[in-house]
Amino acid sequence: TRCARVTGVQTCALPILYVKPRADVADDNEALTTKNILPFVKIEFNDNKILIHTTHEMFKKFSIEKEKKLALDFKGKVSFNSKKDNLTSKNFKSVAVGNHEKAGFFRVAVELANKPSKYSVDYKDNIVTITSK
Repeated sequence: TRCARVTGVQTCALPILYVKPRADVADDNEALTTKNILPFVKIEFNDNKILIHTTHEMFKKFSIEKEKKLALDFKGKVSFNSKKDNLTSKNFKSVAVGNHEKAGFFRVAVELANKPSKYSVDYKDNIVTITSK
């Protein structure tokens, strides 16, 4: 602490300390980027997590280790052209939504930067959250 007498009043200043954020600690408050992939599929993502919003119910999930992908199947006979969007994230490369209308579902495939075993998947209130471990 440094103090000085200025115009008859003692004034003190506390030292300023800067702490560099740790790169190995995930920031859950990091802002999310939003993309409306299709009228019924919206995603929000940052470097550490991706949220997939839809009103359709997820009924199946599986991983493809060698392709570094997670696949999520949702109930719904919805007519659309398949779509893929690249993401600006260090853990999530792209999201593709494929149409399987005849079979009564659509699939969301998330391309990952690492093997699927390095991610956790949670499904609650029609929101899928994928988080890097």
